[in-house]
Order: sequence, then C-alpha cells, then structure tokens
Amino acid sequence: MTVLYLALVLFFLILIGFAARKLKIVDEGFAGNLSSFLFNIAYPALIIKSMQFPFTAESLITSFRLVVVSVLVLVISWCAAKFVNAALKADSATSGVTTFAIMYSNFTFMAFPVIEELYGEDMLFYLAIYTIVLRIAYCTHGVNAIAGPMKKKPGLNIKSVINPPVIAIPVGLALYFFSLRLPYPVARTIEMLSRIVSPLGMVVAGLILAELDFNEVFKGLRAYLISFIRLIVLPFIVFLIAKVLKLPDMERQIAVIVSAMPVASVAVIISAKYEANRELVDKATFVSTLFSIITVPLISLIV
Repeated sequence: MTVLYLALVLFFLILIGFAARKLKIVDEGFAGNLSSFLFNIAYPALIIKSMQFPFTAESLITSFRLVVVSVLVLVISWCAAKFVNAALKADSATSGVTTFAIMYSNFTFMAFPVIEELYGEDMLFYLAIYTIVLRIAYCTHGVNAIAGPMKKKPGLNIKSVINPPVIAIPVGLALYFFSLRLPYPVARTIEMLSRIVSPLGMVVAGLILAELDFNEVFKGLRAYLISFIRLIVLPFIVFLIAKVLKLPDMERQIAVIVSAMPVASVAVIISAKYEANRELVDKATFVSTLFSIITVPLISLIV
C-alpha cells in the first residue's frame, strides 16, 4: 500500500500546482519565484538539517562510498547520453538538451520527498551526501549543456558553482564532522523551512507543467526515448551495477531511486533563460514527470 499511497501523493501534489496555474490562482512568474525560494532558502535548510547526523566511522565510510557511486552513475549517464545523441545524429542544440535530460534527474524537488516517504527521515543524510557530486556537476556542466550553442550560454564561472545549496554542503559537513548541534531556535527554524521542500517541490513541478503547450508535448518520439532511458533504463543499469558491487541495501536504494527520477523540472526555466531548445525540454520534462508517477513507485518495489 505504501507504493500506491506514494503514487497518489505525487499525483495530488503535482495536480495542485497544475490546477493553481490553470485556474489562474497564481500568475505566470509564480513557478519561477517559488522555485527560486525553495532552491536558495528552503533546500539549503534541508541539506543542513539532514546533516545534523551522528558522526561515526561507519557513516563516514558509507558517505565516501556514496560519493564514489554518484560519480560512477554520472559517468554511466553521460555515456548513455552520448550513445543516444550519436544514434539519433542530434545537432548541437538538441544534443545538449538530451545530455542534460538523461544526466540530471529531479533530485532536488522529487528525490527527497520520495526517499523520505519510502525509507524514513534518517535516510536523508545519506541522500544529501549522494547528491553533492550531482549538485556540483549540475551547476557547472548541466547548465552549460542545456544552454548549448546559444549566445547567452553562461560558461564556467565561480558564480555558477557558489550558490546557497552548494554553500550549505560544507556548513552541513562541518556540523556532521564535529558533531555540532545548532541552538534550538536556529535548528527549529531550519527544520520548519526544510519541511516545505517536499510538498512545494512537487507543486512547482505541477506549476511548470501547466505552462506547457498540451498540443505539442505529446508529439515526437525523442521525448519518449529520453523518458524511457531516464525512468527505466538508467535505474535498471544502476540496480545491476549495485548488485554486482554488492552495495548495502541503503546505498543501492538511494542510487537507484535518484536515477529513476524524471527530468529536472527546472530545465524548463533554464531553457527559457538561455533561449535553448525549449520545445524538446518541455516535452521531455512533461512526459518523464507524468510517467514517473507510475514508474517510481514500481521501481521502489524491486530495490
């Protein structure tokens, strides 16, 4: 029943965001503003809260393995993207979007609520560790990949790497390594902020989907291929590798579930900002998010 409940929760939260925009309860810029608030304030709070975790030799070794696994998964995803682009003979604009969509899942706004719902709050510390490499890669390679050859391409600079979630990582790690506890008023504030990430992250996905053109998003096969690889192929490959490497259950579950997330919904905002291949971004985001309501709960059954 947990899987069924999870599917319904994902659906209802996305539906709330979708309906709020379609009914004009919120305006066009609300999704971007809410996403920015979550990304720059609430999500860093979630990272710091997650790392208020007892320091032990075992947790340190597990954390190190998770970082190594996350690098391995990124390399596998990059190879998959290269293969798809070569097979489809994609041009530079299309290949960049395809690379982003296959390599970077919605680990910020969907992975945390799903992992917490399935495995409990204690798992969030290890999820935060696992996503460190993903976060840095997303802020550097990911944004440039989706921008493609466009004139507004951001390039690599310190500002693209130093942002609140990235800053929250060393802060959280310091608290973890030195077993420091924040004063109650600060800790309570951070805890309350962190709790809005899960529901509002899903609502943001619905808000963004509501902006897409329904007459176009279901057309063309490329978005379905990207979604199939993103939702089915990659998690299956990661699952097999985890089995071969004999990873502990918790590490395998994190790696597979994060790999099974849909295309990052903020891709729509990024593509609009840098005037990238908006059509493919819209389609891949919509299709993968829609089908993930079914595939993520099902994949959780096998990991």
